[in-house]
Parts: sequence; structure tokens; C-alpha cells
Amino acid sequence: AMSNTSYNEWVDGAENYANNALDTEKIKVQYREMFLKPLNLLPLLNDKNFLRFLVKFLGMFAICYGGSLVIIGLSAPGGWYSPFVDHYLNLITWLRASLLWGTKSILAVFGISTYYLNAFVLKKTGGTGIQIIYSCIGYGVMSFWIAFVYANEGGLKQKLKWITGGLLLIWIINIMRLALVLVAANGKFKFPFFDHHTWFNIAAYLAIFMMIFYYNRHLSLNHNHKNEPRDAEKNNSSPSGDNTTANN
Repeated sequence: AMSNTSYNEWVDGAENYANNALDTEKIKVQYREMFLKPLNLLPLLNDKNFLRFLVKFLGMFAICYGGSLVIIGLSAPGGWYSPFVDHYLNLITWLRASLLWGTKSILAVFGISTYYLNAFVLKKTGGTGIQIIYSCIGYGVMSFWIAFVYANEGGLKQKLKWITGGLLLIWIINIMRLALVLVAANGKFKFPFFDHHTWFNIAAYLAIFMMIFYYNRHLSLNHNHKNEPRDAEKNNSSPSGDNTTANN
């Protein structure tokens, strides 16, 4: 049997639960705050600076990434093959050659002897090798970084420095990945959780986000540094609060 006190407590609890459950308007408000508010892009679409950045970013990314695909298509034998592009504009082949050289060099530091089997394959002496296909080159990640710096603020000299430094960091990450792939292939072990392409993308984009943070911080510091003389001039030109007294 339930006592009167217990029964009253149960009734009060049931009423409170029913009132909260039926408060659909409150639930809708909470839902909008949690899920819909972060997805509200209208303020960004009305921001001219953001739209300018977006157009410049997408345009440069399309030029870099699409240009890489065009070079690959025109330099491959058959179809739309162009000897001029293949011999004088083939940045993809030059990048692949640099990756092979960088991988061979870093492995030599650790006493691992390798040799070039052809323009695509680096092989360990007495072991197996790796083939650098187009998806291994990393031109997509590089295109992203170039487009970001180009679309952002800053002078030409400053942008060229950041683009060069970022591309170098991505290149180093790639040769480290390729070196580990060759060691793994000869040691008969696999990368944990993901394949080496996924690991490269994770490492490369983490590096890019880190560089984006420092790039924006660098721009902010430069902006504040430029505004300091202006603020000082305003303070010096403002009327002084001191009063002078005349001698009688």
C-alpha cells in the first residue's frame, strides 16, 4: 500500500514530467539553438569580405588542382598528348622526381640502400619497392594551401614566403610517409587503422590547419603593429587637458 505522502510525491513528479514533456515550444527553441543556429550561413553570405575570400579561394584552387589534372592528361602518352607540356611544363613529373630523391635521401640517412627502378619506382636493394602514382604526389593538398594563402590578406612577398614554406612542409611530410611505406613493405607490416594515403592526408591537413592558425596570427600581429603609430598620432594630436596660467 502507498502512503498519502508517497502518493502525493508521485503525483507531483508525474505532473512535472508531463508539463516538461508537453512543453514543445521550449523543445523547439532548444533544438534551434543546438542544431540550426550553427548552420545559419546568412551572415557569412552577406559578408563581402568572406565572399571575396571564397571566390578567390575557389578560383585559385580550381586553377591549381585543375591545372595539375590538365598537365597529367597532356603529358601522358596517347590521347591529347603534348610534347611541349611533357618536356617543359610537366610540374607533376618534376614533383614526383623530387619525392623519389627525397625518399631515397632520408632512407640513406638510416643506412637503407635504395635505387631507382624507373621514373616511378624506388626499390630497396635486395628487397621490394614503392611506386609513386599520381595519388601519392599530393598536388591536391598543395593546391588547397596555395589557394588559402592567395585568397587571404597580406602582401605579395609575404604570401610567397608562406606558400613556399607550406609547400616545403607538405613535401617533407610526403617523403616521410613514402619512406615509412617502403620500410613497411620490406618489414611486412601495415599502417594501423588506415592506409598510408589516409595517414598522409591526416598529417598534411593537420599541418595546414596549424599553418593557418599561425598565418592568421601573423596577419593580426602585423595589423596591430601598423595601427600603433596611428593610435599614437591620434593621442598626440588630441587637445591636452592641462591648463596654463598667465603670470600677472
